[in-house]
Amino acid sequence: ETTKLSMSPSPRKKPRASSSPVRLGNSGKVDGAAPPRFFDRRRSSIEGLIASGQVEAVLLLFIKAADLSNVARPAHANERWVSRIYTEFHAQGEREAAKGFPVSPGMGPGESVAKGQVFFGSVICRPLFVMLAGVIPESGTYLDALDDNLNRWKAVAAAEDEAARAASAARE
Repeated sequence: ETTKLSMSPSPRKKPRASSSPVRLGNSGKVDGAAPPRFFDRRRSSIEGLIASGQVEAVLLLFIKAADLSNVARPAHANERWVSRIYTEFHAQGEREAAKGFPVSPGMGPGESVAKGQVFFGSVICRPLFVMLAGVIPESGTYLDALDDNLNRWKAVAAAEDEAARAASAARE
């Protein structure tokens, strides 16, 4: 069975305009002093990372952002990708169950696609795109698109929860 989603696309937003730095590191300083690893929202931040020998880290950031880019695409493209990946996930879950294995988390046909996307986008993808926006300020539009998609998925998850509560109340 194919998972079909239909949500209306969100309106386009202007890119973020921010000169505030995105800080990464463990110091947690908020007083304006930069932590040891500091990506400011200037083009020079890339050159600074390269000069500090972090070329590989920058390249890995770019590759991973490209790999996860579907979460930051417009709504229609994101929905198409999610539909395809969940078709694959559910097929894997069915194969696992048929062989007597426990079904992997998120792979079962009863799993909430919306809740899975909220988790994946919030926990796995968003921190990466925050770093990317710190290195390349123009990529903030992808972070905005990711946030739009997260908000849509959160709304779908909330509607699913409400429908489940209503069905439970109707059974009582």
